[in-house]
Amino acid sequence: MFERTVWSLAPPAGAPTAAILFLDAELYLERVGAAAVVRRLQARGVIPPAVAVFLAAGGAAARHEDFVCRPEYARFVAGDLVGSVREEHPGVTEIVIAGLSLSGLAAAYVATRHPVVFRAAACQSPSFWWQRGRFAQDLPPATPAAPKFWISVGSQETEAGLSHPPSGLWQGLTQVAGCLGNAAALQANGYRVSYREFDGGHDPEYWCDDLSLALPWALRRDRPPPAAVGPVTPPRRTPPLVSGLQQEAATYGLDPRRRILRRIRLVQSQLTGWLAGPARRFVMRSSLPDRVRVAPHGVATSLARRDAFP
Repeated sequence: MFERTVWSLAPPAGAPTAAILFLDAELYLERVGAAAVVRRLQARGVIPPAVAVFLAAGGAAARHEDFVCRPEYARFVAGDLVGSVREEHPGVTEIVIAGLSLSGLAAAYVATRHPVVFRAAACQSPSFWWQRGRFAQDLPPATPAAPKFWISVGSQETEAGLSHPPSGLWQGLTQVAGCLGNAAALQANGYRVSYREFDGGHDPEYWCDDLSLALPWALRRDRPPPAAVGPVTPPRRTPPLVSGLQQEAATYGLDPRRRILRRIRLVQSQLTGWLAGPARRFVMRSSLPDRVRVAPHGVATSLARRDAFP
């Protein structure tokens, strides 16, 4: 059984027509500032009214189990979580999934295994080095309704030969090499891919700026057919974006969902350190067999404050 905390951020006005599902909620909320990015893009009118849904990772050990191309986790996200979002927001017609580092690998896996569910996947510095590029080896060909993929990575993400705690996941490839190889594999299998190489490292500051480009691209209303087989677009080296996102002083409250599927239990809590004021926490329960249980909130916060994210 999975138990995960979920936070949702409704658009400031109107019913949402799209949903953005963020894996690794702890990192996206506290380190990347994704809530502020979504609000800023909505205020500028460059994305449609969208509900942002943040799914907690559940702890460091759970990240290393769930985010490594796990079919049960993919069904949990595409079935339980998406089902609850659609029930709460029946006007949602398009769904984007987003992940960073190891959850970027998970976002790509979930989208390719459930292509009719997702419009696009935003994969920021995805850990395609996992098992020396196994994702590309098991990649299914694109269907007519296949999602498109935003893959970004920093030009300084060149480390390899690393063992990542707590499970000792071995990284034999650099982040750049893994992203280049898997972007090419996606395109060769008929998926539409936008590859971006920015001038930076494996760092939330760069992911924040990158997200402001990824989401408008993912939610762009035109949707051409999947790209033909061919070489991936050469990487573009882009200087860090100059934006006011890092100086964003306002804190956005996350409105809780009033009802979710029967498998979800409501729990009251305080989200201290992330958002001002009280908030409600939802614990998602799935009937899928699993050993992973929800981690204490303090553990999740500790994970979010780490400097390295495998």
